[in-house]
Amino acid sequence: SRVQDATKKLGLPLLITGSTRDKLPAEFATRRLCTAHVAGIREAVALYELRGLQATPDWLRQRDDYEAALADFEAGQWCNACQALVTLTGLDQAKNRFDIPTVKLLRKAWESLEKREALDPVIDLTLA
Repeated sequence: SRVQDATKKLGLPLLITGSTRDKLPAEFATRRLCTAHVAGIREAVALYELRGLQATPDWLRQRDDYEAALADFEAGQWCNACQALVTLTGLDQAKNRFDIPTVKLLRKAWESLEKREALDPVIDLTLA
């Protein structure tokens, strides 16, 4: 229930932790979103979007691109992360629907690029 409170903040219907993901069969499509602090859990946890068994090729491609951008961000390759994430958000195509985890990661990558220093890659979802 503590992790599910983060669904509102990430704009997704279902989130699971890395430990839950490790217990799922490989057929389940998941996307690693971030490492986060969530209310009621002391240690930061890896959060995953659970897509289920019916992921489309487009969703799988977007997942792979997002996870690559997340890896770039975590490795301090903020420019690469920003370039990939702008494309994934659809901002370059003036879409009206945005993937909230992508927008949040883009914001953190942009802040790191702007400040020229690494921000804590752990996202604090305990804040209102």
